[in-house]
Amino acid sequence: MNKKTLPPPPDFDSPEEAKDIIHFLWNKLAELEDRLNQNSRNSSVPPSQQALHNKAKNTSPNRKKSGKKPGAQPSHKGHRRLLHPIEDSASVEQYLPNKTCRCGGCVIPNRKPYKRHQVFDLPDISYTLTEHQAFMGACAWCGEKHKAQLPEYVPRSQMGPNLHSFIAIQATQHHQSIGKLQSMLKDVFQLHFSTGAISAAQGRVTAYLADTHTDIHNKVRASDLIMADETSHQRNNDKRWMWAALSKGAAFFQVNSGRNQHAAKRLLGDAISHLLVTDQYSAYKYIDKSNRQLCWAHILRNVIAIEESISPENQKIGGKLALIAHSVFRSHHRYTENKITDTLYYRRLRRLRKSWLHWLKLGSYQCSQRYRGRCRNLIADDVMVWRFMDDTNCPLTNNAAERVLRNYILMRKCCYVTRSYRGDLFRERMFSLIETAKLQQISAYKWLRKIVEYHMLKMPYKTPSFLA
Repeated sequence: MNKKTLPPPPDFDSPEEAKDIIHFLWNKLAELEDRLNQNSRNSSVPPSQQALHNKAKNTSPNRKKSGKKPGAQPSHKGHRRLLHPIEDSASVEQYLPNKTCRCGGCVIPNRKPYKRHQVFDLPDISYTLTEHQAFMGACAWCGEKHKAQLPEYVPRSQMGPNLHSFIAIQATQHHQSIGKLQSMLKDVFQLHFSTGAISAAQGRVTAYLADTHTDIHNKVRASDLIMADETSHQRNNDKRWMWAALSKGAAFFQVNSGRNQHAAKRLLGDAISHLLVTDQYSAYKYIDKSNRQLCWAHILRNVIAIEESISPENQKIGGKLALIAHSVFRSHHRYTENKITDTLYYRRLRRLRKSWLHWLKLGSYQCSQRYRGRCRNLIADDVMVWRFMDDTNCPLTNNAAERVLRNYILMRKCCYVTRSYRGDLFRERMFSLIETAKLQQISAYKWLRKIVEYHMLKMPYKTPSFLA
C-alpha cells in the first residue's frame, strides 16, 4: 500500500505571492486549531467523546468555585425516605416495653409507637407455569375422531403477557442486550430461552404497539408547542437517524433513513401551524420562520466557538456575542422567576437584540472565513432567534428534546446496532411509550403490560385518556 505523502511545497516568484501563500496557510492552520479545540462547550461534540486534555470549561462566565467540600453542607436540610403506607401485604411486628418498672409499678404502653422502622425485601423470585392440555377422542359408534381446541385467550407462544413486557422493558429502558436478557432469565428466574425466542418476543411486542405508536404521533402533532431533535442510528452497516418530537404530554420517536427535509416532514407533517423549537439544522427550513424558535443553547455554543478561536478578531467579536447570549439567559430566568417586571424584561431584550445584530454584522466581514457564515446565518435567522419575545410560553432551548434522546443514546452504546427493520420499529415504539409514560408520571411497565395482555387475549384495547 502506498503511503500518503505531502504535495511539493508551492513555488513563488515575488514577495507578494509569498505573502499570499503564507496568509492562506496561516488561515488553514487557524481553522485546524479551532477544530482541534472543539469540545462540548463550543460544539456539538458530546462530553463522552472529547479528549481528556480538551475538557470543556464552565459555560457561565460569572460562575466561580465555591471552595466547599463535595457532599451535604452544614445546616443542610436532610432528605429521608417517607414511610410506606401499611397495606394488606405488609406484616407488622409490635414490640412492647416491660410490663413492670424497676420501682414495682405497672408500665402502661402508649397507643402509638414512638419509632417506626420499615424493612423492604424481595420475595423468592420464580415463575408460574400453566400447561394447557388438549385431548382427542373418538366416537364409540362411528369411530370419528374429535379434537379439543385451545381457547382464544390462551397465548400461542410460550411466553405470557408479563414475560413479554418484562423482556421489552429490560431491553430498552434498562439497556439490556439479548444476550444479557438470556443470562438474566436463566440466573434469576431459572428460565431457559434461546436468543431467537427472545427476539421473537420483542417482535410480537412491536406489533402490539402499532396503534399506541400512532396515537402518540397524532398527540404530538396536535400540540401547540413541539421540540424536535435527532441523533444517529445504525442498522447493520447502514447509517440512519433516530428523530424525536416532544410535546407537553407525549414523546414520539421515529427512525428515518436520512437526516433531511423529507424525514422532518415525515415526523412533523408538511404544514405546521404550531410553534417548533429546534436547532439551526437546514432540514427544518421548510417551516415558516414565524412558527419556529431556534435553540439558544446551540447559539451559545456557536458564539463561544468564535470566542475561543485563536484569532484576536474572532475572540473580541465572539466574546461580545457570548456576553449578550448569557445576558439573554439571565434575563429570561429572572423573568420566569418573577424577579423583574414585563416592562423591564422586554426593554432589556430589545437593547440586547440591537447590540446582538451590531456585533453579528461586524463578525460577518471581520471574522475569519470559518465564522463569517455563522454570523450571516444568525442575521438571516433573526426572526427565529428572537421568536420567544412574542410568546411567554416559548422556551429558549430544546434541551428537553435532547434529554428525551439521552436514554436512547445510552442504550445505543450498550446494545449497538439493529439487524432489521423490525428492530428499528421495536426501538422507536418502545421509546415512544417509555418517554411518554415518564411525562405522564405513570409506570411504563404497567402500561405496556396492559397493552400486551389485551392483544394476547384478543380483547378490545381502549386508548388512554391522555392520548385521546
